[in-house]
Amino acid sequence: MTVYQDDLNSSSEVVMYMWQVLEEFSEEEKELFIKFVWGRSRLPLKTEDFSDKFTVQQTDREEPDSHLPTSHT
Repeated sequence: MTVYQDDLNSSSEVVMYMWQVLEEFSEEEKELFIKFVWGRSRLPLKTEDFSDKFTVQQTDREEPDSHLPTSHT
């Protein structure tokens, strides 16, 4: 499950673009993304084993393109 913050939702343009890009990732890129976001190489097998939800939020920085993404694990 994904949680959206800061006036974002699943139909926000930036969110739809993010999902489109992730769908185009190779299997290796998807694995690296999971490592970056979850701090581990594999996801739990059952939904109830997820302790945290994947959260997407906008940055408040003036020039967001000049900053790298962040992950809090």
